[in-house]
Amino acid sequence: MDCVTIWFGFFASEDSLEAYLHEEVGDDDEAPWSAFADDTGVDLVSIERIESSFTDEPTGDARALLRGHDLPPGLVEAVEGLWSVMGGQVLANTALVVWGGDPPPPRSIETEDYALVQVGSFRAAA
Repeated sequence: MDCVTIWFGFFASEDSLEAYLHEEVGDDDEAPWSAFADDTGVDLVSIERIESSFTDEPTGDARALLRGHDLPPGLVEAVEGLWSVMGGQVLANTALVVWGGDPPPPRSIETEDYALVQVGSFRAAA
């Protein structure tokens, strides 16, 4: 079983999202680092991959935000249910899907440049 963690957020541009996710690799003994990993506590070594999507038109529709991500059956519906309770009125233009690793503790991040909300972590068949 794999862990899938879903985040929704708002970034000013696709370039700012890509910069936020960009992984830096230091010396041989150092783990990869990114602003995303620093903010969220996600261990980049333990995850399989991070998928991201960005739209120019912010929406509160979870299904629209997840369009284009190949998610296991039932996961989109589970995310829709949680998002409607958590903040479906909040507009987002970014979805992050983190595959693998341990579920990070629930959190929200808000800065002058971006905002992210962890919608949830789910177990999904590989």
